[in-house]
Amino acid sequence: MATPSGSNATISSGDPSRKYGTQDPKVRNNITCNFCGKVCKAGISRLKQNLVGGFKDVSDFPKCPSHVREEMKTYMKAKEMSKVENVLKSTIQLDDYDLDGDKDCEEIDVSNVAQRKKARVKGPMDMFFSQVRKETSGSGRQQTINEVCNKELREKACRDVTRWFYDAGIPFNAATF
Repeated sequence: MATPSGSNATISSGDPSRKYGTQDPKVRNNITCNFCGKVCKAGISRLKQNLVGGFKDVSDFPKCPSHVREEMKTYMKAKEMSKVENVLKSTIQLDDYDLDGDKDCEEIDVSNVAQRKKARVKGPMDMFFSQVRKETSGSGRQQTINEVCNKELREKACRDVTRWFYDAGIPFNAATF
């Protein structure tokens, strides 16, 4: 009953859910379950969620055998962990390019990232900007983006210029505004 059909035989994928569903040749996202005949119109990932069950926006297939359910659970968990590992490998670590000496950056643990819905990833531009510290202002009005950015950029520029003066051995009184 769970044999690959002609349309799935041409797809070379390591995905085990391909052998439990038949893809419609006319509509790519329509996949028919081989166990109960129900059509999943949202693609192979929705078929996986239906086979596993327990997701909030899908109904599980009652005719799905338990060994298939377990196989899909382990495959989905392994796939999620490999995605997290790939994201962590591809990010540029801020500590490698620590230009302004901030030591208050937190290391991201793989197990903590997997528990969140969406991981925070630092991109290549983040090494040029320091993290924003949350400060409450007593004025009662919200600062505009320009005020916050200009203040932070000016402080960072002043720190970098003073560090350069110190490293170059130039006296501070030699500079004029």
